[in-house]
Amino acid sequence: MAMAVILLRIGPKWHPNLARMDWGIDFWVLIGGFAFLIYGYMVLTTGLRLQLTALTDVYDLRESFGGRASGDRVVGYLVPVLRNVINPLLIARGIGARRFLPLAAGSLGQLVIYASTGHKSVLFSVPAIIGLAMLFRLYRNRPPGVAVLVAVATTSLLALVLDRITGSLLWTSLLSRRMMIVPGALTAAYVAVFGNRPRQNFADVIPFVDDPYTATSPVNIVGAEFVGNINTAANVNLFGHGYLNFGYLGMFIEGLVLVVLLIIANGATRGLPVMTSCAIFFVPSISFVSASVFTTALTHGFLAAVVVSLIAPSTGWLGNSPTRGMAKLNKRTALRRKVHRRGAGRVK
Repeated sequence: MAMAVILLRIGPKWHPNLARMDWGIDFWVLIGGFAFLIYGYMVLTTGLRLQLTALTDVYDLRESFGGRASGDRVVGYLVPVLRNVINPLLIARGIGARRFLPLAAGSLGQLVIYASTGHKSVLFSVPAIIGLAMLFRLYRNRPPGVAVLVAVATTSLLALVLDRITGSLLWTSLLSRRMMIVPGALTAAYVAVFGNRPRQNFADVIPFVDDPYTATSPVNIVGAEFVGNINTAANVNLFGHGYLNFGYLGMFIEGLVLVVLLIIANGATRGLPVMTSCAIFFVPSISFVSASVFTTALTHGFLAAVVVSLIAPSTGWLGNSPTRGMAKLNKRTALRRKVHRRGAGRVK
């Protein structure tokens, strides 16, 4: 990660020649129409549920949804775009521009996705994005790094307090263990398990490369070694995945690909408010803690976030929509003319 940060600071930059159009409502009609198509496709294939399931009972629901979606790869690409990019985008638009409709549409959309798929991260993305947007509003679109660190620490402390109140480990498991502790532990686990085993050589990315793990997936091998259950899928981050494929060289390769993706993301968001850029890439970026750079880019919405960033308008995110902006401009112009006429009358 240190290498990635350094290369981002001193490495090449991508400056696409973007002429952002303030096409306002047309962009949101496009986003809303695409979201409507995804919901419709889910109704026809996997179905939609409107009944929320308790956080402790989602595993059966997740397995059921996975079984229904296993025969349709399109669902595997479309649903992450909806839950990781479109709905968070609507929530950020609602908070930033103080508009209730996109905030409600994005939040309710995430609830429907959670009720249908059982993915708990979808449910917690709503308060996370709202908190992120509020943090940017509090610091006028430029929160310092210390504020972000304090927000993360406060969230971990809040999870601990909630566990003490409820007498469980649910909240620390969701907000601290899965996001910060387990990813690091699984990286070490992959190094320990596959140190003397054959390398996968990115066979899960390159089709014509022989895969030595066709019988049993590496995620299940690690699950069996460390949990004692071969049905446990120990999904690892980009560094663990890199080690599985090419050892420490594989870690370096995935780190370089991460740098390329971040350079592309920086270029695609030029001209957008920082809060908007962070909201668009917030959920896809979290996927790096439990997936490779290739999986995150293709099936967790990172490349979809790039496309949305490239076509997004530059205004309308922070209460500065073109209509409001023109209204304020016309009001200021009329006021100047009125003052000018009064001054001219006094001179006479």
